[in-house]
Amino acid sequence: MKIFLNALLVSVSASLLYIFIMFVTPMFLMMTGSSAFTSSPELFGHALYVLNIADQEFLSKATNLGLILSFILGGVLYYGGRTLRNKRLHQSP
Repeated sequence: MKIFLNALLVSVSASLLYIFIMFVTPMFLMMTGSSAFTSSPELFGHALYVLNIADQEFLSKATNLGLILSFILGGVLYYGGRTLRNKRLHQSP
């Protein structure tokens, strides 16, 4: 149960990181001088995120698909890292 809760915590953290990046990126791009920028990549016919900068206005949107994929990626990274760590610990010198 402890492993599952740790994986859940890492997955939620990855989702929160995705949200934070989506809201900070337009401000960072505006500070670097980008005044016109549009990005909305799609996967399976749905947008991963929506980012639009026009003049001094910006729109940033974290989508459901992006949240789900970041949640899954967090779990995969947790279990992958745990597996690699266990392999190293159980190797004979």
